[in-house]
Amino acid sequence: MIEDYKILPKEALEELEMYVDYENKQNKIQVVLDPKVYGTYALRVYRDEDKSEFDLLWNRGGYDEVEFEEFPPKSGELKFF
Repeated sequence: MIEDYKILPKEALEELEMYVDYENKQNKIQVVLDPKVYGTYALRVYRDEDKSEFDLLWNRGGYDEVEFEEFPPKSGELKFF
């Protein structure tokens, strides 16, 4: 199920500020909690400022920039770099 940024842990929100102003209504952030890997969230972010869209993966303390072929991604296909 696709949620908004409000389901993210406090640490994830603090780090997300480096990528996007999540409180700006012009930006869009879709979040999916991985049902198989505890503490893992997949994000698809649209940043209005530069009209860019990108994917992030957060797992217990850090983001990785990733590219999902589809969103929401299927659990088990998430890859850490």
